[in-house]
Amino acid sequence: MAHYRQVKWVILSICCLIMAWGENLPAIEMPKYGPIGAPYAVPLSHDHKYLQNSAHQALDYWNLAPFYVSQFNEFACSVASVTMVLNGVTRAGRTLKAEETNVTQDKLLDKVKAVNWKERLMPGGLNAEKGLSLDQLETVVKEAFRQYDVPHYAIERVEVSNTDETTLLKFRNDLSVNEGNGNDYILIHYIQDVVTEAPGGPYPHISPIGAYDKTNKRVLVMDVDRDWYEPYWVSDERLLLAISKKTEKYGFGGYLWIRVK
Repeated sequence: MAHYRQVKWVILSICCLIMAWGENLPAIEMPKYGPIGAPYAVPLSHDHKYLQNSAHQALDYWNLAPFYVSQFNEFACSVASVTMVLNGVTRAGRTLKAEETNVTQDKLLDKVKAVNWKERLMPGGLNAEKGLSLDQLETVVKEAFRQYDVPHYAIERVEVSNTDETTLLKFRNDLSVNEGNGNDYILIHYIQDVVTEAPGGPYPHISPIGAYDKTNKRVLVMDVDRDWYEPYWVSDERLLLAISKKTEKYGFGGYLWIRVK
């Protein structure tokens, strides 16, 4: 017992010294896009060469950017994302009449009643469920297109449960094809924390893809969480990892590839 008390005293002494030393250390300021020294994401304002290169049309980016909106609360990423895509489909590059208005989040939620969408975006949620799963996201996109008279389209729902070579190759191929076409869009259902290393999660998040830099294998995410972020570049491998994460209530993430015919 004497030996035990001696060992215990030594351990307590070391702990006290560590705590005292820690109190004198300056607080480490975490960057917005971690980790320190090797960020996973790069803000668009820091690197926009891709969009300045005339060889890259970046059709999705220019269709979505004029209608880039912020989620109106921390649960509303789905409606902000769908609003952007719907405007891209029905407004971008079109000659509109004087009385025609853009799609807004409020209007969209008033029109689309599927899956009790509006209730799921409120602070209390629907039976404590907040936000949408990937399949619910597909349901509201289909209903939104019906409400806004988009007649000819196809949606490929891709659930991602791993990051193996086959999955990565498909993801890269889908991104490449999407990049070359201004009539299709990709919505990702992912864990934002994996991309930004921000604390507080993990919770599923939804945002549109703005562009794909095939040469450097990186994706431009037009994150609708605009209180905290701007569009950012992230490697396709890192983004696939964020998409593949599973949460208890929402299952695996993935993406919707929306093609308008």
